[in-house]
Amino acid sequence: MHRPGDSQSSHLGQQVGLSRARNWEVNLGVTPLEDGQRQARAAVERALALNPNLAEAHVQMGRIKRQVDFDWAGGDASLQRAIAREPENSESAALATTSAATLGRFDEALRLGRRAVDLDPLNADSWDDLAWVEFFMDQMDKAATDAKKSLELSPDLGLGRNLLSQIYIMQGRPRDALREIELVRSDFMRAFLFPIAYHALGRKRSRIPR
Repeated sequence: MHRPGDSQSSHLGQQVGLSRARNWEVNLGVTPLEDGQRQARAAVERALALNPNLAEAHVQMGRIKRQVDFDWAGGDASLQRAIAREPENSESAALATTSAATLGRFDEALRLGRRAVDLDPLNADSWDDLAWVEFFMDQMDKAATDAKKSLELSPDLGLGRNLLSQIYIMQGRPRDALREIELVRSDFMRAFLFPIAYHALGRKRSRIPR
């Protein structure tokens, strides 16, 4: 049986989906920057105007505030609203993890990161986020375990090898770090990481593998 609220819920979901799509198009260079960002913001604002309690809309608004406005405090506030309205949402917990860490609230970030992987244990990005928090909290063994878990789930994860190589350096294992760095796909990141590993090995100068 069709209910009046069903169509509104569908419409709100479409607005949030449209906002996310426009945001991705901007990030991929498919849509001009200003136009795409304007459309992304307008769509999620329409959703929030119709239902201020819509958790997924607050998640998307948090994403826009972080990526477009560089307003990490504002983005964090939006994510906290999303969590308050839908505590079982793994996406909001994962995004709130990086917000809390960026704002220096590492104990909270650690709690949120663990919550995110509990809610969605097959999400490689959530394991990676948790590992980064543990890395910055000097919990290297846990960070290594969780970084490996993220790579088991998604071997091509962008920052996974980057993180694991830095963990190995901090653990006094520069040779293991070199093996990981060789698997990093970004030329820029390899150029950044190789000198650190070679310095840890006590080499003053060395030819960087290509």
